[in-house]
Amino acid sequence: MKKTSNIIVILSTILIVIGVIAGSLTTNYSSQISSIVTTITAIIGAVALWFQFRKDRAINQASFSVEFYETFQQNTDANSVVLAELDKKYDGKEYKPLKEMPEQVISYLTWVRCLCSLIERKVLDYESVDDMFAYKFFAIVNNKEVQEMELGRLPSLYKPFYRVHKAWNEYRRKKGESEICAEESLSRVKDYDKYAQKR
Repeated sequence: MKKTSNIIVILSTILIVIGVIAGSLTTNYSSQISSIVTTITAIIGAVALWFQFRKDRAINQASFSVEFYETFQQNTDANSVVLAELDKKYDGKEYKPLKEMPEQVISYLTWVRCLCSLIERKVLDYESVDDMFAYKFFAIVNNKEVQEMELGRLPSLYKPFYRVHKAWNEYRRKKGESEICAEESLSRVKDYDKYAQKR
């Protein structure tokens, strides 16, 4: 980004010099060159604004990701309890079956639904959420108990989960990373491709 900013500054300086030279030329050439210089300057200005917008958007996404992560952490009565049991399961330790805590699971899934909505509305993208939320997402949706309780039993109500699951896996594959908790992948649910279709 810094390199791009330097290039823009250099190009702008060159254009100013061209403008000064153009002013010393005859009137006919001067007006044509002046018009060209103005157009090029406007284009460079637009490019600079676009780079700044992208930079600001990345900063805003990162800030929002942190805030959204904090909402997960604050709901200790549900999300943290479920996540603790998922951690035990995937570490090969004895854990409390999620079927015994349906209210907490529904609360966790509500948080996941919000995450899916933010991703699908492009408030967040996979790059900005992958490190922070990938485990929290895949650990719950790639869980056979949760699939039997909700995701596989009522798939039409959970279409955003299927769509995000598929797209997120594609993103991770392109990065050379494997699916998290793939042994009980949501993709094994009947009619997965039907529910994972883009809107």
